[in-house]
Amino acid sequence: MGNPSNLWGSLLQTGLVANKPAAPEAQGACYYYATDTGVLYFWTGTAWNAAPNVATPSLLTTSATAPATNGVYLLDAVAGLSLTLPVATGSGIKIEVAVNATLTSGAYKILSDGTSILYGNAVGFYAATGACLGFKSLIATGNYSVALAFTTAVMGNIGDHFEFTDVAAPKWLVRGNYSSVGTAATTPFSTSKS
Repeated sequence: MGNPSNLWGSLLQTGLVANKPAAPEAQGACYYYATDTGVLYFWTGTAWNAAPNVATPSLLTTSATAPATNGVYLLDAVAGLSLTLPVATGSGIKIEVAVNATLTSGAYKILSDGTSILYGNAVGFYAATGACLGFKSLIATGNYSVALAFTTAVMGNIGDHFEFTDVAAPKWLVRGNYSSVGTAATTPFSTSKS
């Protein structure tokens, strides 16, 4: 975001679009302001552009299947649930999943449709020691799910977050960060289809 001292105010006064500055004087900083309607604008170096729309999060308390659209899902069932991803076609859609309620049993599972492969990286943080462990899912491995389970590792904690991007048929690119509070984090990737 640039040096905070270079920000226009810290958040320029709320005002109508007509009241926005013509152009910031300093270069190389991040300038932004908000309107009375809550639209956030950023200076691109040549013009003010509205921030892109962000999907409204869906709170999940039971298992569900995600539609083939961008989405943000908050997992909110202490006994766990599953979210099934649509078929990967190369559409570029992005599905973000975050834990909103810490598990007390069961598991949070994000499943592919059973034919699309999940590949990418995830970092697990072990709260007791501060150790971070990296895990990789290769295309050749054939992983079809991500699971955060309430086992000896005690994963599935508030703030755990995964991002799934439909990059090609039949492939979902996965990036994730999660924590464990029981023992050191274990891989979230699995060949299981359920």
